[in-house]
Amino acid sequence: MRNWYRNNRIGAAGVLAALFFGGIEVLVFLADGVQRADLNSPAGLLAELLTSRRGLIFRVVVGVQLAIVPLFAAALWHCTALRAKPRTIHALLALQTLLCALTMSSMVYVLAAELAVVLPLRKALAWLAVQLGLTACAVAAITVMHSLAQRDGNLVLIILFASVGLLVQAIVFGVTWLAMRAQAARSHLAQTNACLRATQSLLSDTVRASERTRIARDLHDAIGHHLTALNLHLELALRQSGATAPEALLTSRELASSLLAQVRVVVGTERRTIIDLKAALTALCQAIPTPAIRFDCEDEFGIESPLLANTLFHCAQEALTNALRHARATQIAITLRRQEGMLLLTIQDDGGGAQGAPEGNGMRGMRERVELAGGRMEAGSVDRRGHHIAISIPLAGGAA
Repeated sequence: MRNWYRNNRIGAAGVLAALFFGGIEVLVFLADGVQRADLNSPAGLLAELLTSRRGLIFRVVVGVQLAIVPLFAAALWHCTALRAKPRTIHALLALQTLLCALTMSSMVYVLAAELAVVLPLRKALAWLAVQLGLTACAVAAITVMHSLAQRDGNLVLIILFASVGLLVQAIVFGVTWLAMRAQAARSHLAQTNACLRATQSLLSDTVRASERTRIARDLHDAIGHHLTALNLHLELALRQSGATAPEALLTSRELASSLLAQVRVVVGTERRTIIDLKAALTALCQAIPTPAIRFDCEDEFGIESPLLANTLFHCAQEALTNALRHARATQIAITLRRQEGMLLLTIQDDGGGAQGAPEGNGMRGMRERVELAGGRMEAGSVDRRGHHIAISIPLAGGAA
């Protein structure tokens, strides 16, 4: 619990910014006092409809500001932290927009940045347009209600400040969107680098295994056959010589038999190739900076079958890609173990889950790979949060 903020650092930064801007505004109200405070806001106008006492209007405006700041911050936190459905996010954004419009708060700049974080570009631009429109309408309402058209100085000043505020909101949105694009590009680059390093590790093991198998096959087909033929000829020579067989012939027969046995041992050893799947998955996980990935595996986890190793590796790689690209996960857990003649691979994330969406090409490709190796794959959400993938393949599945 002490590190709760690490799972949503963007939300934590947004909450701090909202509390800062909202707190500054409350302090400004209190510092100006009842007589000097600027009460020209939709909340102030509504209060004026109920009473003409400035002191009461001042307390209403300050009270509304004090109530709105934590409510806005809570909505921001949940909007960025929850793996909620789009309609829930839109409802929270609507609440924040109305809160900002009610008080003409500078928290609109925080909201503009939030739009660039939680929404795709087109939807974010639509929400930004709504936010700018509400701000302009609020300024127009204040202008009309106070008949500022007859006080040119005040009118020009308010229009100037409003225009600057709208421009700053657009700039904040653009800068945040560019920052998020840069972060996404860095994350994608790190993910690609991790995949390349892990694939290189797995490919090196596979190439070494293939080369050792080729050497073993050549020893068996060439030297092994020649030694077998040599043993047969020496055995025939011993039988033809009978009791008068020379000692050198007996020694040659024993040496040829011993050499043939050693060649068979070497061939058998070279054919038992081991692919270090743990090293490949460790390289894949360690090279991805965010989100946090926990990989649990036995101390030594070698697989003789290249088919099984490649199947499990590519399934883990695809699951990580889905969690990073679509689920907005902050934590991913990968477990690899042997159990009762089966290889078990599980991937669990804390993202938004499938939410009833049909399987994409990546998930179908994973399922096809697993079934080709004789295994099975199960995927789904746990308690409607996160996504869980469980893969089980028999150790004999890669024998072919």
